[in-house]
Amino acid sequence: MANRIRSFFVFLGLGMLFLTGIESYAQTLAKHNWYFGNTQRSIRFNRVTNVASLVTNKGVPFGTGGSAVATDRGNGNLLFYTDGNKIFDANHTMMPNGNGLNGNVVANQPVAICPVPGQAGKYFVFTNTANFTTGGNIFYSVVDMNLFGASAFPAPAFGDVESKNNPIPTLTGVSEAMITLPHANGKDFWLVTQNAQSRIFNATLINAASYTANTFNTVTSNAASVPTSIAHLAYHEGLKKLAAAPQDASTDAIILGFTESNGNINFDRPILNSAVLSTTTQAIYDIEWSLSGQYLYLSRHGEAGIPADVLQYDYQNSSITLASILPAPVFRSYGLQRGPDSLIYHLYQTSAASPFLVGRIEQPDSVAAKAKYNPAPGVFAGLNFDGKQFPGFVPKDTIDLKLDFTFQVPARIHRPLSSLLFAPEPTVFIGILATEAVPAHGARYILTRMPAAFMLYFTHSIKVKSTVLRTTC
Repeated sequence: MANRIRSFFVFLGLGMLFLTGIESYAQTLAKHNWYFGNTQRSIRFNRVTNVASLVTNKGVPFGTGGSAVATDRGNGNLLFYTDGNKIFDANHTMMPNGNGLNGNVVANQPVAICPVPGQAGKYFVFTNTANFTTGGNIFYSVVDMNLFGASAFPAPAFGDVESKNNPIPTLTGVSEAMITLPHANGKDFWLVTQNAQSRIFNATLINAASYTANTFNTVTSNAASVPTSIAHLAYHEGLKKLAAAPQDASTDAIILGFTESNGNINFDRPILNSAVLSTTTQAIYDIEWSLSGQYLYLSRHGEAGIPADVLQYDYQNSSITLASILPAPVFRSYGLQRGPDSLIYHLYQTSAASPFLVGRIEQPDSVAAKAKYNPAPGVFAGLNFDGKQFPGFVPKDTIDLKLDFTFQVPARIHRPLSSLLFAPEPTVFIGILATEAVPAHGARYILTRMPAAFMLYFTHSIKVKSTVLRTTC
């Protein structure tokens, strides 16, 4: 393909920064570090190839429920991770003030994170005390990555907890499900929760005032078809749809529409016949979208008399019966999560005494018969991760790179052009960006972040001037 794509590059060194007003979307690296479960084992994805590998350096003890990981979205470097009770830095050391957060470490989604709007290097950590179908309360803590924490000058700052366990008075009695989502304005966020044993979903605005004035405005939507308690929420950014897995018995999983501009949540449809008559444990433990959004996968937890399973639902053909994709029965089925490699990872047990294993759906955008479930993928075969759920991540954000230039050159000519006004820190950022500058040509460019420089590649001849290049990652 490289021989067929015509391209030229603009090398931006250390001088004058160009300005373009092109809006673009880069592949995020925010989901490349998976720290979860109560062992030192975790999963990391290669920043270039997205291939999954095993890492064995995670801090312990650690919760067996959901967790959250903050990664630098530009270069893929780990910042910190948390189980909702402890916060570990990138050196896998607990932050000095990082103990005693009040999340329920065995719950499904006990913790969620996002950047603090308007405060560079600071992150909100939201914790949830919900326990199964008993509603809990939401609190927030603030991590400041500008603080040295467990490091000392001249070593780089590893961050510390600035404040913790601050209540959000309007978010009480909520279920275990909790997720942070992007706002349409590219700078703010939404914290989405659900009131236990009710039809009500909450979208709480996270903006600059949330930090400076402790202001958390919540939009409520009567969106569920019947009262329920939701275990897990999964979001498909392309479809702008939330999938919700219920914890309580006899309740179908549901799909909801989400409006990123105002936080409105509306009922789309139930996933018919997904309900189970569970009596003692989770009904549907988790739910996850395929990359295209055509298929949803449901993790049926299982108990005596109710087989655990992973089922496929066709969103585009809802009349098709739910179909199992497991080649053999399992004892219990837990978390599902799509990786940067577009494959869906699965946590499960084969017996009551067995380890918590990782399986993988190798073709998640194929019909159930061709989805190819692999119960022992590669380096993860037979390893105990001692966890029931994968982590959540920082939602996408928008970064403005201000450039100022006018040029028009053929795509096949390679020509250096001017320099940067600033020198970025020595990291590497690779993103494939789409521009609307020349829609007729379908112009595309690649921005490569290098030590003290950017490299800009275009795939077509293009003319741009005086605008802002916006990267969403």
